Amino acid sequence: MSKKANGQGSVRKKNRKDRVYWEGRYTNEEGKQKSIYRDTEAECKKALKEAIAEAELKKKLKEKDLAYNPDVILNEWAEICFSRLLTNLKPQTISNYRRIYKYYWNERLGQKKIKEVSRIEIQTIINQKAEQGNTHSTIRTAIIILSKIYNLAIMEHLIEKTPVDKVNLKLGKEKTEKFALTDEQIQQLLQAMSSNRSKHYILAVLILLNTGLRAGEILAITWADFIDDFKFVHITKTVVNNKNLSTPKNEYSRRFVPIHPEMRKIITKYKERLIESGTYLEHAPIICNCFKKKWEKKDGFLTVSYFNKWLSRLCISIQKEHPDFPDISSHYFRHTFASRAVKYGMPLIYLQKICGWSSMDMINKVYVHTEFEQMSMAMNQMYEKQITQNLLGNC
Repeated sequence: MSKKANGQGSVRKKNRKDRVYWEGRYTNEEGKQKSIYRDTEAECKKALKEAIAEAELKKKLKEKDLAYNPDVILNEWAEICFSRLLTNLKPQTISNYRRIYKYYWNERLGQKKIKEVSRIEIQTIINQKAEQGNTHSTIRTAIIILSKIYNLAIMEHLIEKTPVDKVNLKLGKEKTEKFALTDEQIQQLLQAMSSNRSKHYILAVLILLNTGLRAGEILAITWADFIDDFKFVHITKTVVNNKNLSTPKNEYSRRFVPIHPEMRKIITKYKERLIESGTYLEHAPIICNCFKKKWEKKDGFLTVSYFNKWLSRLCISIQKEHPDFPDISSHYFRHTFASRAVKYGMPLIYLQKICGWSSMDMINKVYVHTEFEQMSMAMNQMYEKQITQNLLGNC
């Protein structure tokens, strides 16, 4: 029997002919019985805990009746807005909204009443973020989030007009275009990793380079997600910035990704080492910084931002010996995998399924980029072969 919204709820195993899964039951803020379903007990308990916390927050906001308080502060109103948006947007999107809101508005404006925030204050923050090197797309997203918050305040008759109007959006640097690592850069990366002590992050890099997974997907994979003796990995979830699990980016992101035989050997060897040390746990994430049976209490799921910070430090160490090595994030590995797949003739329909793209648009971008590289290489090879017939003369 499920408990109240401020209790612990209940979790039970469900057996069906075609599958086994777990059901979590709780009572929401309106007193109605609700259920959530997950593939494993650990995932179900975590999702149930999040659902109960959300129900408690909604109940608290309802009791305080903040929606009709003309003196409500921005942070409180923003939380009300995020709670309402949860019904329309994916948890991963809401997590990104909260992260950007915290980075831009929480500290400087969050404790002010919503009716007291001015356009000049907003513009000043935007100008400073642009000077710090924030991209145009991130700044625009921050403004869109604040605009949604104020538009809802207008609908609730808390204010008459929004201070977000007429804020200059044409600020910030252009987003850096992702590119594929060259064979030389890949070797430089592998050489640097061979002496690095963070073996769990090294495993993540190797899998990303050889599967094209998104970073959030690899960080959400548990040992139970591998099937058929590591021939495939089943992608059903992703890690969002608050260390919680979310559904994949889109319906095409739920997929089975094949693992190369050499990569299977590396993963198997890594698992054997964990078993020998007594730190292996079937439902723990494979990329984990604390291999203990109570890893859930230690935030066992790592975030993409943590991974990218480690990768940034690795790039700095590589640049000491190879100054031209680029600053990269985890997404460069996905682009590298896709470019190499196109280069070596993988059928595009298979590449789309492996990478979990909803359309061919992204593949077309990768294909054109790779085609330009191949044309350049072909041109260079032609001139290398024309030793006796130099077309440039002595000009």
